[in-house]
Amino acid sequence: DAKHTTVVLMGATGDLAKKYLWQSFFDVYRAEIPAGHTFSFHAGARSPSEKGKADMDAILQDRVTCPAGDDGCQSDLADFGQNVQYVQLKTEDQYKRFGDGLKTETASKVEHGRIFYLSVPPSAYVGLAEYIHKYCRPQGTEAWVRVVLEKPFGSDLESAHTMSAALAKFLKEDEVWRIDHYLGKESVSQFAAFRALNQPLYGPLWNNRHVERVEIVMKELIDAQGRTGFYDEYGVIRDVMQNHLTEMLALVAMELPNNASDPREFQEAKLELLEHVRHLTTDDVIVGQYRTYNTHVKEDNPKRSDVSMTPTFAATALHIDNKRWTGVPFVMMAGKALNERVGYVRVVFKPNGMCVGLAKESHEVPPTAHCAPKQMVFYVGHGPLGASGILVTKTLGRPAAPKQWFHMEKPPGGHLLGLPLEDYHIVSPTVERNAYARLIEHVFQGERRLFVGTASLLQSWHVWDGALKAPLEPLLYGS
Repeated sequence: DAKHTTVVLMGATGDLAKKYLWQSFFDVYRAEIPAGHTFSFHAGARSPSEKGKADMDAILQDRVTCPAGDDGCQSDLADFGQNVQYVQLKTEDQYKRFGDGLKTETASKVEHGRIFYLSVPPSAYVGLAEYIHKYCRPQGTEAWVRVVLEKPFGSDLESAHTMSAALAKFLKEDEVWRIDHYLGKESVSQFAAFRALNQPLYGPLWNNRHVERVEIVMKELIDAQGRTGFYDEYGVIRDVMQNHLTEMLALVAMELPNNASDPREFQEAKLELLEHVRHLTTDDVIVGQYRTYNTHVKEDNPKRSDVSMTPTFAATALHIDNKRWTGVPFVMMAGKALNERVGYVRVVFKPNGMCVGLAKESHEVPPTAHCAPKQMVFYVGHGPLGASGILVTKTLGRPAAPKQWFHMEKPPGGHLLGLPLEDYHIVSPTVERNAYARLIEHVFQGERRLFVGTASLLQSWHVWDGALKAPLEPLLYGS
């Protein structure tokens, strides 16, 4: 018999759902239907039924689309639309009635499992987890429940601990799926696979004898205008550094498990790495704020009279106290309203001893020379490359490309991080997949490697908590 999956998206008419989630669920639906899976989708929100249904109809019509030239897609899209039912979910009684309805709906089906995607404020997570546990679990012992949560997962160590403990009363660890969309981005999702694939070539260099420093950078052109209500509560460290960038650090620096496809081994390796990251204090971090930030705060909330100290830029050097990485600085930087939009992890290798001071400018050295710069860049996108990819200077040898990636034999002109693009071997994905679609498919498949476990979450907060204890006065930047 076909196995049936029930998907419930809470916050179904919100911004994230409109922009990314419904399209992603449709992409996963299309990918899994040929294998004989069946689905029902429930769009849950607080609006009364009439308004909610109208909002959902508009989203399905305007936001969920087919790729150009894919003739079979339109009928799949029509079927998908028929499968989406709006339901008002606001009170406990409504959740109880909804749970009873799911029992009836699935009574004649072989249940695979139920996905609950909570695209709602984190303050609602624990209450919804309780309702899911009480009213919405599948009847059979074979079927699973997976509850997907969006960041932020707490605002400091204490709040993350409190939320995790409260969720644990209603959900088992393997039922909690904390999603970090950055981990679904093409190049980030391939960090570990690329390292494992190229272990014979680069493995011997992956240590403090050969690596000078690692840079983890996320620069944005946009500012926080219109979003300061959310942003002012969190700031750049909580918004992207404690989560996206720390996760990237772990993927680049962790020991590769013997069985990289085993989610448990993978999570344990990541946790072990985070346990060796030295905890930060306020003295370790430089913070900044773009010059017009407080103007934007007052525009978004005219009642505010105080001056916000929330940082929109931060930089620090993290240190990993283990045999492989002792002495190597992991320089981390992120901010808004900066000079470019770019995200990358850059591993800079030490020059050969006899090369130090030989050339003033790197481009004076022919790329074949043993003194030419050696670096590897996990590039998240934008900038001169215009796509995501992994770039390795030709001085380090030609890498093997992961599955469904290709060697870019004719890169565009321009420079990246001090070198012409032609000085790199570049591998890039044949198709850029939506990060949310990739991660939602992983939820469906039970593939946990790119999700944030409770132990790793708390460990990353241990690293950052001391840097957030006292508000620092940010340096002003920008015009």
